[in-house]
Amino acid sequence: STNSRGVAKRLRRRLRRGGVRRGMLAAACDAGCLRAHVVAIVGAFGCGCAKCRVAKLLHLWLWLRLRCANCASVLRGCRPALHSITLRKVHMAEKKEYLEQVLAGQKPLLFDGGFGTMLQARGLSVPGKTADELCITAPDEITAIHRAYVDAGSQVATTNTFNTNARALAAASSPYSVEELYAAAAACARNAGALFVAGDIGPIGEFLQPYGELEEDEAYELYARCARAAEAATCDFVLIETMMDANEACLAVRAARENTKLPIFATMSFNENGRTLFGSTPEQAVEGLLAAGAKAVGLNCSVGPVEALPVIQAYAAALREAADGEGFAVPLIVQPNAGLPDMSTGQPVYRCAPQEFCEAVSSLVNAGATIVGGCCGTTPEHIAALRDVVAE
Repeated sequence: STNSRGVAKRLRRRLRRGGVRRGMLAAACDAGCLRAHVVAIVGAFGCGCAKCRVAKLLHLWLWLRLRCANCASVLRGCRPALHSITLRKVHMAEKKEYLEQVLAGQKPLLFDGGFGTMLQARGLSVPGKTADELCITAPDEITAIHRAYVDAGSQVATTNTFNTNARALAAASSPYSVEELYAAAAACARNAGALFVAGDIGPIGEFLQPYGELEEDEAYELYARCARAAEAATCDFVLIETMMDANEACLAVRAARENTKLPIFATMSFNENGRTLFGSTPEQAVEGLLAAGAKAVGLNCSVGPVEALPVIQAYAAALREAADGEGFAVPLIVQPNAGLPDMSTGQPVYRCAPQEFCEAVSSLVNAGATIVGGCCGTTPEHIAALRDVVAE
C-alpha cells in the first residue's frame, strides 16, 4: 500500500543516516563489516496503531533486502551477529535539545581523552601506516577504546580520523578513501554507545603558503571533503583540532561551514608562552574562528592543565568581549594533555595522574570552560575523574 511504501522509505532513510531509535539494536554482518546496517526492532513500535503494525511487518523485509553501504553485500539469508548492542540512552529529540543547550552554554559536555597514546599503549601503531586505517582493519580494537571512554563517563566519542585527509592518505599509500575511513570510524564510535559522535579533522600536515607549499584553495577542498565525509557518516558535529596556524584553522572552519550543516567545534594548540607555533594568541583565535563560523572554540594538546590556565583565561576574556559582556559568545573548550611530556626515554611519557589532572582542570572550569576532555596521555581514568567536575 501507499502507506507501507511511505513507512519503508522513511525507515530506509533513517538507516542510511545511521539513526537508531530508542528500543532498536545495531547489528553488523558476519563478514566483519562493522558499519551498523541492520536494525532489529525490539519495542519501538509497540503502541498497536496501524503504522506500528506496518513497521513490524516491514522489519523482515528490511532485514532481508538492506544493502550494506560499506561492504556492499546484500543481507539476503545472512544471519547477522549482534555487535556492540547498545540501546539509545536518549531519544533523538532529547539529544538534539541537549546539544542546543551545550552550544548555548547552558549545559556541560564531557569529551573523551587521548586516542593516539591509547593506540600506542595497546601496540596498535604501525610505522608507515596511518592509525586511521585501523577503523577498517581492526574495528573491534577501535570500538573497545571508544567504549572504555564511554564507560568512564564520556558523552562524546571522537572519530579516529585525525590523519584522514586525501593528501595524508596519498602520502601513506592508503588503499582507503576519506569517505570510507570516516564511515568506518563513525561506526566504531557509534557502536561504543556514545551519546554524540564528533567527526575529527586534524591539520593537513603541510603548512600553508607562505610558510609552506600548500595553497589555500587546495587546503579548502581537502577540509571540505573531510567535513562532507563526516556529515555523510552521520557525525553529530565536526571537531577541528590541534591547529597551530590561526589562518589554517579559520580556513578549515569556513570549509566545514560552507559544505555541511553540522555545528563546528575548533581548538588550537598553544605553547607555554601562550601563543601557537605561528604566534597566534587566544584573542586572535577567537576573533578569526567566530568570524569563520565556529560554534565552540578553545584549546587542546601541547600543554598540561596547569599551563593551560592563562590561555583559557585569555580565551574567556575574549569571548566575553565578543558577547559584549553578556556571558560568552560561544562555549569554551579545554582538552589539555596529561601534563607536559617527559622525553628522557626518547618517547613522550605523560606523568599527570588522574586526580592531579582533575584538580587542575577544575581551575579551567572555574575560568569558564564548559566543554571538557583530555588529549595526549589522558586515559579513561582521567575522564572518569572529570565526571564530578563537569557535573558540578
